[in-house]
Amino acid sequence: MAKTGVSKFRFVSPGVQIAEIDNSQLPQEPQPVGPVIIGRSNRGPGLQPVTVDSYSDFVSIFGEPSPGNTSGDIWRDGGHTLTPTYGIYAAQAWLKNNNPVTFVRLLGRASDSATSAGKAGWKAGSSHDASTEYANGGAYGLFLVNSSSDGYTVGAGSTPTGTLAAIFYCQSGRVDLTGTVLGSSSFSGFNSTTASSGHLIHSDGTNVGFSAIVRGSSGAASASGSVKFNFNENSKNYIRKVFNTDPTLLDHNTRQYNANQRETYFLGETFDREVDEYITNTGADSSRVIGFTMPLANSTIDTNINQDSLIRASSGWVISQDLGTSTSYGPLNDNIKKLFRFRAINGGEWEQKNLKISIRDIKASPNEFEPYGSFTVQVRLTKDNDNSPDVVESFSNCTLNPDDPNYIAAKIGDTYFKWDDSLRRYRGYGDYPNRSKFVYAEMNTDLPAVAQNNLVPFGYRGPLRLRGFGVSSSAASYVTIAHADNSGIKNGTGGTYSNVVMEASAGRIGGVTAGDSVSMAESGWIGWFSGTFSAGGKVQTGGKIIHPFTASYRYPQTRTRINTLGATNPQDSFFGLDTTRSGSSTRLEDSYIDVVRGMPDDLRESSAGAGPYVDPDDITTGASAEYQYVFTLDDVTRHSTITSGETAVTSSSEAYWVSGSRRAEAALSATGSNTFASTLEAGFDRFTIPLFGGFDGVDIRERNPFNNSTYGTSGKTAPTSYAFNSVKMAIDTCADPEIVEANMFSAPGVVTTTLTDHIINVCQNRGDALGVIDIEGNYIPREDRSTYVSDDSDSTVAGSVGGSDGAVEKLNNRVINNSYGVTYFPWVRLRDEASAVSFWSPPSVAAIGTYSKAQKDEELWFAPAGFSRGGLSDGSAGLPVIGTKQRLTSKERDELYEANINPIATFPAEGIVIFGQKTLQKTRSALDRVNVRRLMIHVKKEISTMASTLLFDQNVQTTWDRFTGQVVPFLDSIKTRLGLDDYRVLLDKTTTTPDLIDRNIMYAKIYLKPARSIEFIAIDFVITNSGAGFDD
Repeated sequence: MAKTGVSKFRFVSPGVQIAEIDNSQLPQEPQPVGPVIIGRSNRGPGLQPVTVDSYSDFVSIFGEPSPGNTSGDIWRDGGHTLTPTYGIYAAQAWLKNNNPVTFVRLLGRASDSATSAGKAGWKAGSSHDASTEYANGGAYGLFLVNSSSDGYTVGAGSTPTGTLAAIFYCQSGRVDLTGTVLGSSSFSGFNSTTASSGHLIHSDGTNVGFSAIVRGSSGAASASGSVKFNFNENSKNYIRKVFNTDPTLLDHNTRQYNANQRETYFLGETFDREVDEYITNTGADSSRVIGFTMPLANSTIDTNINQDSLIRASSGWVISQDLGTSTSYGPLNDNIKKLFRFRAINGGEWEQKNLKISIRDIKASPNEFEPYGSFTVQVRLTKDNDNSPDVVESFSNCTLNPDDPNYIAAKIGDTYFKWDDSLRRYRGYGDYPNRSKFVYAEMNTDLPAVAQNNLVPFGYRGPLRLRGFGVSSSAASYVTIAHADNSGIKNGTGGTYSNVVMEASAGRIGGVTAGDSVSMAESGWIGWFSGTFSAGGKVQTGGKIIHPFTASYRYPQTRTRINTLGATNPQDSFFGLDTTRSGSSTRLEDSYIDVVRGMPDDLRESSAGAGPYVDPDDITTGASAEYQYVFTLDDVTRHSTITSGETAVTSSSEAYWVSGSRRAEAALSATGSNTFASTLEAGFDRFTIPLFGGFDGVDIRERNPFNNSTYGTSGKTAPTSYAFNSVKMAIDTCADPEIVEANMFSAPGVVTTTLTDHIINVCQNRGDALGVIDIEGNYIPREDRSTYVSDDSDSTVAGSVGGSDGAVEKLNNRVINNSYGVTYFPWVRLRDEASAVSFWSPPSVAAIGTYSKAQKDEELWFAPAGFSRGGLSDGSAGLPVIGTKQRLTSKERDELYEANINPIATFPAEGIVIFGQKTLQKTRSALDRVNVRRLMIHVKKEISTMASTLLFDQNVQTTWDRFTGQVVPFLDSIKTRLGLDDYRVLLDKTTTTPDLIDRNIMYAKIYLKPARSIEFIAIDFVITNSGAGFDD
């Protein structure tokens, strides 16, 4: 029972106690309500409504708008700048004069019942088939390895390590290296110039230089001929400068570019740091690098297929210190426990490209009475470095104790949401609300809490990668394999020389023993490429190999910090992930974002948005994937290298991370009587973790992945189009007024009738929002066209008022009679304020800005139209409007207005003006005007809020009086501000009858006479005779 008056004081001895009781507090002001806007952005939560109050906050979450038509490295930078981001401009227009705005960023999500055509994501070409490889295209990997000093022998006496250096994605055809084939000049066919997938080719210049030919669907070389390239980013022949890096140029449906602009391929990942680290033959030795291209595919998996819905980025499992003996140490054994991992709150790729996570200040349990250690979690920018960390968020004093307020799940949060396709809403999971803006903690529920009390985070399991492979030629036994096109490499007598074969490992190939040499054909596409090698090693008469080709190849990985050298203070160094360039550079390694990309579909989790991959613990021996590495502070040592019997330390102040140090008993945690605490006490108490595997789920081959051609003008449904499903899902996330408050809905640029109908219907069902839609029959931008049209003035894309394809006919055929929708014509020319670049925009963007300006300057029930409030040239849109797609005649304006389409007119003196304010209601009433509909939305919302405060109160006259006491002043205020001509509130026994009281219902009637706007002015000018009097 609450204490009141003197009862709340505790008197023991005589004295005076004083307290303040503040009854002057003002009630909380109602929060403003703004529009829901759906559109594309560079970053931010995907397919989740986010409400922001200012444009600066909006930009910090979703990024700047883009006017489109930019160029550059689209694969790495993303294609969001290729076309205007209409949704962001609409948000900018609203926030210029009002707040808030609720924005839903579009990312790709397929329906749970998606057909093959309705899958999200993208693919290049189709499944690789050696018999039709030119037609099918697919992904082709470029592999490089150092050769020996004689220039053509690889692996004489040793097995060098090569790497995947780049991936080409081909819609059709393939990419072949051309140049000198590895082998002897003693026989024709060797050291000759050829171009083929599978041939071992010498590099032809400095900076690891090669030449390549791009082949089309018939196998013919492209008109541009061979392309010289290298891996020096400062060279004009740098690989990313000379090859196409824009996936939209594939133009898989031939509608976005003319024939001369289209490409059959694009360059995706390049692994520059891997090349820098593993390919050391440069300068004078540069010709001693051997390269080949091969399809990145096997019998079950094609790496050219990335058709999945948006996926959250994730870290690997954070692991504990080793609880066993050092001699039995193994990074995946049961003595090392999985503790937790971090998952991005939002789906998509932005987090893995821009964020990494550090764990620092790790402290062991201080004593048996406090069995849990502590640590700090920091979210950092990937582009920073350890000498100058750029910390975005920090959570200190975290613990693994679930009963502690600092429990990591409670400190950071463990809440996530999954979309329920049947209910069309999100469902939340987790025990603790998210305090981080970017990540949540997923705890290992298989590890009992009692088992965590002596554990601390000590490392992590790295991302997955495709499993490496070995290649060898055998002098004693080999199988002759011609290339898929049967060209082969012939010897002097016309026979085919020995082909490169692969060294099998146990369990990889049925019926083969480890160490056997197995041909590509026999191996069943082992090693993640398909097809056949040609010409391996130096030969002699009879085809025997005297200098075999032997090499191992690895797939790229994120790099780790291997020592503290270069740090201002060695103890400030973060072991684990290193995102900088090789050497002493502190710059971000550009290829890092390629290494943390997701894996092929078949290695991803099947549950949309659940995570990046199948659980690595499910990987079995012989599987196609492996951990890149497992990092642990248990491998931190004073030795720069670990050799058998080594005792001398390299440095007493510096530290090194050498995998295997603990097992070799050379680690700080395994020397003498040392334990894991010894590593922490030495000051090496921090490491950094990558995020990886996120996926936007969009078709990167499209300039605008959410274009109207993709939705389809008819016949498309959620199962048959991921883009359609994504927009519908974005609308549905805001359909419930108890979850998202809004007074408008708009998806600028979307004209597909099924989707715009859905916007209007949602607004009507809510009863508190107006749908501002764009319609067919208007201008069609390039990315929305069903066929390629170069001229914007072409009648098929220019848009028109009349005719069978005109806006009036198109809208009339829909038979809409709904006051919760409104539309405008034609498109307008906007100018981006930051770049001064102009672009064409759907009219909904300008309309939304006009609503905001009119509401700020006057009232929302004033018509957002006309010269005073609809003057776009005068800035009423919140953005500079500098033109219209077509100049309307008076007759065209009449046709549009009769069809309930609000014209955007151009006048000689007044400029560009919104010249109408009709809703889409055909029935003539007060609600066929925007100002009245917006007035009613406002009145209903506010009075509904007032009424909700009376729920569960007594249904008596006193309660009724309280209601009318709130409503009457509110309506008086609107009447005073010219929103109403008159009103009446009726709530008495005639409305709330005894029968309704018995049914627990209070029933009121509110009669409104909304003020109408002036849209037509009639003035008679009467000319009189000279003698007439005006009094008459």
